[in-house]
Amino acid sequence: MDATLIEVSQRDTFGKKLTSLRKLGIVPLHLYGGTEEPLSLQGDSTAVVKAVSQVGHHLPIYLLFTETSKQEAALVKEIQRDPVTNRVLHVDFLRVDVNQIASGRIPISLVGDSPAIKRGGTLNQTLSHLLVECLPMEMPSQIDFDISILSALDSIARVSDLVTPPGITILSSEEEVVARISAPRLQGTQSSESLMEAAPANVQVIGQDQKSEDASVT
Repeated sequence: MDATLIEVSQRDTFGKKLTSLRKLGIVPLHLYGGTEEPLSLQGDSTAVVKAVSQVGHHLPIYLLFTETSKQEAALVKEIQRDPVTNRVLHVDFLRVDVNQIASGRIPISLVGDSPAIKRGGTLNQTLSHLLVECLPMEMPSQIDFDISILSALDSIARVSDLVTPPGITILSSEEEVVARISAPRLQGTQSSESLMEAAPANVQVIGQDQKSEDASVT
């Protein structure tokens, strides 16, 4: 996986003064975790927004300190946004050791064409993310699943059917259903209730004429 990198610098602006900082196109950042002290940082708003949208919350990002040229790997922990404009106001980063196994929730992307869909079946994806563990820099951006193997109506794909890159350990249950092809609902069938409602009103009831004859004799 190619590393995503953004330039950051130490921040000495806090509180209400952050509004002025954001007007200059700079977004406040916070880095914490590990054995080192938390750091108040800042970065170019455009670069930060682009980078965090690429890595999400499960892929590592490298922070390059402009003052020292030092790099630190981190995960996006929290993004604060403006409730009206959705503009990024603040980003928290969590330090991560690239040599230590980490876990993450990886999106599952359904690709390919299923013959069953062409016969009227409906595709339903019941699992959108896969829980895995691996080294941070080996964490995939997504797991692709080729639905062309779902060739029959009512066929099911489970986690055990997914193929992951080397070095990836799946933590999700192997029996969990990822996707299924539902058969089309039958059209034009009538329930017993609807058939009874549609029956003609002058249907003869067995025994009815005999009762009438007996009543006239008496």
